[in-house]
Amino acid sequence: MQSYKKIFMIILITVLISSILAFSAVGLINDKIDEISGFELEEAANGGVLKNNKIISQNISENTKFLKTKNEGSSKKEKKVIPCGNAIGVKLFTDGILVVGLSEFHTDEGKLEAPAKKSGIKKGDLIKKINGKTVNNLEDFVYECENNNSVKLDVVRNGKKYVFNVECKKEKNDKKNKIGVWVRDSTAGIGTMTFYDCETKTFGALGHGVADTDTKDIIPIKDGTILGATILSVKKGEKGTPGELEGMFLSSRGDIGKIKKNTSIGIYGTIVNDKNIIKNKPVSIGTSDEIKEGKAYILTNICAENVEKYEIEIQKKFSQNGASTKGMIIKITDKKLLSKTGGIVQGMSGSPIIQNDKLVGAVTHVFVNDPTRGYGIFIENMLYETEKIK
Repeated sequence: MQSYKKIFMIILITVLISSILAFSAVGLINDKIDEISGFELEEAANGGVLKNNKIISQNISENTKFLKTKNEGSSKKEKKVIPCGNAIGVKLFTDGILVVGLSEFHTDEGKLEAPAKKSGIKKGDLIKKINGKTVNNLEDFVYECENNNSVKLDVVRNGKKYVFNVECKKEKNDKKNKIGVWVRDSTAGIGTMTFYDCETKTFGALGHGVADTDTKDIIPIKDGTILGATILSVKKGEKGTPGELEGMFLSSRGDIGKIKKNTSIGIYGTIVNDKNIIKNKPVSIGTSDEIKEGKAYILTNICAENVEKYEIEIQKKFSQNGASTKGMIIKITDKKLLSKTGGIVQGMSGSPIIQNDKLVGAVTHVFVNDPTRGYGIFIENMLYETEKIK
């Protein structure tokens, strides 16, 4: 068995992700969330807690205060951004080499060995250096393992630094040295762009982070890019089976932007080519305290490069003390969208939510047992992240 694998960029992306009760609505990550009967939640992650369907935390988030200060506490005009809704290709490159699995193999001596596991390496470790050299790609990592009897690995695990010395053993079949570790240096998929700030040339997308499909952890990135994408087909969602968008990267048009941050509440960066940005009219920002339960609409891209407007209902709004991807529960009510997708499908994460002509949030998750419903994030949480981009 090989102890490493190269993650190739694929043009046609079909996302098949397993989950328990709820899926994130993007072809990049499966954020598992317990859906309890009705609107009751165990806990609104990082935010207010619900008990007997009543919100018992009423604090305004720091991000809401931040936006109010920006809009009211200065002579600047009201903040406006362009709501997008277009499908984008996302390419991310890890800040080091990510360990996604450990393996055993038979050596040329006939022994079953697992050198990496034996030395203390764990799934989810981020390898920053090998034999004192910064790890830039998989090829460099493999070269060092194959051409040495042992390797010194500088690893980051849960924010702490560790050093491991690992023996390299010759594998029985191909006669090459290996350490028994599966690694990854990149990932790719399709999601939806939420907004573009013309003033700062920054963008926000997805509404939740990109996690590794094996470790389920948010991927620490070195850099990344977004580029155009076109939707080729839709797999309709049904109860118990989430749907998905299938699309293709438009690589020939070049990069749209550079990804600077992969956070738990989305990806953020700067635009380098605004010619391919959707030319929607800029809208004002609606903070969480302005959101009302009732009618709203989303902008999303389910066919080719066409962004359309679809009616939804905001069914529940949650109070939050901090940033969360689950600020509100939404329901798709648009008959046209329901007939084509069955509701929210993977790939729609980041679709902007607009109410009373203001951008108030973005779609983040779908309920597997009811694909017409899902979660949305408050837009101030996403905008706050762009303010920290240098």
